[in-house]
Amino acid sequence: MDKFLKIAVTLWTLIFLVFATPEQSLTYRHPHQVLHDFKRLEYATSQLTDEHLNQVELIARILSPKNVLNKLLDKNLEISSLCFNQSLYGVESLLSGGTEGSWSLKMIDAWGKPGSGISTGNLAWLGDFDECQNIVSYYNSSYTSGSSFSLMPESFEGQYCSIGTSLNSAGLSLGIPVGFSIGSCFPSGCSVQDIYNVVQTIIEEVNTNSTLKITVSCQEKNLEYSTGAIVTIVLYCIMGALCIVGTIYDAVRVMNTPTPEGDGPHLANGTAINGSTSKKSEDTEILINPQDKPYEHKPGALGEFLMCFSLYTNGYKLLSTKQPPGSLKCLHGIRFLSMTWVILGHTLVFSFSSIGNFMVVGGWLKRWTFQVIMNATVSVDSFFVLSALLTSYLFLKQLEKKKTTPVKFFITVPIMYLHRYLRLTPAYGFMILYYTCLSLYMYSSPLKPVNTTAADPNCVTNWWGAIFYMNNFIESNKMCAGWGWYLSNDFQFFIVTPFVVYLMYITSIGGVVLSIAMVIGSTIAATSISVRDDLGLGLGGVRDPKHPPANAQQNQNMSDYYFPPWCRYQSFGVGVIFGFILWKCRGQLPISRVVNLCLWAVSGAIMLAILYGPFEIESGGRIATVAEAAIYNGWSRTAWSLALGYIILACCLGRGGWVNELLSWSGFVPLSRLTYCAYLVHPVIMTIASASNKNKIMWTDITFISMFAAYTFLAYAVAFPFSLMFEAPFMLIDKKYLTGKLSNSVK
Repeated sequence: MDKFLKIAVTLWTLIFLVFATPEQSLTYRHPHQVLHDFKRLEYATSQLTDEHLNQVELIARILSPKNVLNKLLDKNLEISSLCFNQSLYGVESLLSGGTEGSWSLKMIDAWGKPGSGISTGNLAWLGDFDECQNIVSYYNSSYTSGSSFSLMPESFEGQYCSIGTSLNSAGLSLGIPVGFSIGSCFPSGCSVQDIYNVVQTIIEEVNTNSTLKITVSCQEKNLEYSTGAIVTIVLYCIMGALCIVGTIYDAVRVMNTPTPEGDGPHLANGTAINGSTSKKSEDTEILINPQDKPYEHKPGALGEFLMCFSLYTNGYKLLSTKQPPGSLKCLHGIRFLSMTWVILGHTLVFSFSSIGNFMVVGGWLKRWTFQVIMNATVSVDSFFVLSALLTSYLFLKQLEKKKTTPVKFFITVPIMYLHRYLRLTPAYGFMILYYTCLSLYMYSSPLKPVNTTAADPNCVTNWWGAIFYMNNFIESNKMCAGWGWYLSNDFQFFIVTPFVVYLMYITSIGGVVLSIAMVIGSTIAATSISVRDDLGLGLGGVRDPKHPPANAQQNQNMSDYYFPPWCRYQSFGVGVIFGFILWKCRGQLPISRVVNLCLWAVSGAIMLAILYGPFEIESGGRIATVAEAAIYNGWSRTAWSLALGYIILACCLGRGGWVNELLSWSGFVPLSRLTYCAYLVHPVIMTIASASNKNKIMWTDITFISMFAAYTFLAYAVAFPFSLMFEAPFMLIDKKYLTGKLSNSVK
């Protein structure tokens, strides 16, 4: 094998073991970690010696179907008699030819084999998963005379397994395993231990100075439902039944509501069943304002409860484009576009395990257009700004309207906390249940986690971190549903916000000074940690390309810098300040047209600088200094939030021009309402789609764009019924029976 093929095989083994070997879970990996993995692989490839190449080449050659099958027939090997007999039966069936040996031929054919496109990263040879899993061999009595085949069951099947070795060399200490992994097919009578013994024996016969660690994992065909899966199914069925009953009750109620003229039942728009229309039909919207309809049937206590689950009523509200007077219309467009940006970044992150030409990503990193993905994490800061601005603005309006005294304030705050918790948690909890307990039952593939019934084992032990919004205080590799770190931060910021906003209400100067101090303090904290930990600039940045951070260091960096609330508050704090400014302006922005244009230009320039400024460094042109990395890591979020804050302010106060018209398009309204559920479910969709691939995908620009478009559509398509079942009902229950009543009692 020449030098090129040695390098190609080595690249394959590096990436296959890290990304293609079936993991024990589908634990969420953050964008920083994935890009660091890629940089470490790039560096590992450049550091491999001929000795490493020869060792990997030797292992790749000896783990062929022929060698493994021959070793299975070694009577001196410690394997079960069932495995031995089924393997021997396979060999005899193959030698007999004809249809009798077709199943054993398929078993060999299903093994992974080198393919074309090695130089572009087609380095994962998974074999044919379905061909292996669909093999069924029926015992042929003609072979039983004087043999032990009669001890076998009447039939056996093929089982797909992954064989891997990890080559730990003292000369290559990069924090990642260098090794070999290949898809294989064995008779179902062979246990993991049987296969391990065979492969281990083959490896031991090889003359090598390296320490080899064998890994064998086999896919289960019929995964039994766990207790968690059964409980999840029961809970989902209960919710589904409540929605069906509630919808039927609502439909019957609406159909039997008489018109003002007494001419029979009518629909929600005022149109009678016989086709006539009541005089008030144009103004009648029973589903939106039922309290204004004197002729509407008043449901009882049970009916009121069932109405909370009506798909008809909730769906009408969810899809309505109407907005109440005084609403901040531009926020709907910003929220939806920010969500699509998050999905764009996650399309790359979640698809790494399914890329067949992995090295194409290296070329993408050197494009300036790719910066919109490299620096997509500021989309999360956009959500912090939106959340804070709305909280601050609406709470100030409420304080002003009710002339809230300190006593009323301290009574109201716990109600606000309860409302926020009940607003977020039901949908969040049902998502975690499905993701952890049910998602593994939705597909079968070579990349499906084995030896587990939980897609994310972290949720089995650390579910409390998600449900009680403390995820960001847990190590990044131990988080349950890792994308929930944002919700934890947002909820923690919300706990502080009422006190800051009330101080603004009492004394504007004091409240604003405190907010500015908190923003600066958070920015300094992020800057200091960047300097202390010698972090690289931006997403996936490394200070020393020769020693990229290992997995443990990545996790520590994420836990110290990316997740803590003291490093993320600056964006939320800026949103609180702009909410106060919006409330103070009373609908007017007292600046000239020239000043407004200048502020728009500055805001746009800041955003472009944050997105595209680091291109030379992030594309590998040079290494950022400690100061450059610290300034960007610490201050870019604050700068982004200030720029976005002014854009929102200008649009809400009539100084946004065509930008405001675009962001305020009524079509964004229902999409904006679905954004929270889309954020919850889109990683689950991506995880299942990526892990369910039977073969690697050859990526192109069009492929990536198509996947992004598909994921965006699916995220919102799934978010709609998910919101109707698990978000809207609990919002209505909270309003009717819990915090809604408590709020009305505070006078």
